[in-house]
Amino acid sequence: MKLLPYRKIVLQTYLTKQECAEALKNNMFIRSPDALSFSEPKDVTFIGTLYADSFKLRRVIRYRNSFLPIVSGRFKSIPQGTEIILKFQLQSFVLAFIIVWFSMVLVACIAISIGALANNEVPAAPALIPFGMLIFGTVLVNGGFIAEYKNTRNDMARLFKSIQE
Repeated sequence: MKLLPYRKIVLQTYLTKQECAEALKNNMFIRSPDALSFSEPKDVTFIGTLYADSFKLRRVIRYRNSFLPIVSGRFKSIPQGTEIILKFQLQSFVLAFIIVWFSMVLVACIAISIGALANNEVPAAPALIPFGMLIFGTVLVNGGFIAEYKNTRNDMARLFKSIQE
């Protein structure tokens, strides 16, 4: 299990780049990159921006999940159709927060470990709390991310009529 989740996959389809872009456009609420909106569209699967050969989006969900992956994708023509290169990552603010939080917890874990080694004794139970926080944080972040990653990956494979992943 990774401390900070990130996935990169490649989907292949017999559709052309234009057909892929059209399929995505029909299932996505196109948002201007600088738009700020708090309402979610109800009749589409994705929300994001679409460019000539690429896109950036996230799934529309009816619940809260701070670990919902942001998907950056690129269309690449191949002889059999199109290859869609997808990168799944955390939102920038969430990633920054998690890095700071994990850094503080790791510093505490290292300090406790050094103290225990220097004194040749096992730390008391309360001193083990940062280690539990590290495990809990890793499971929390990865659990929220992986569940949404699988849903988004499946939705995209269906949308692009993927022949292989």
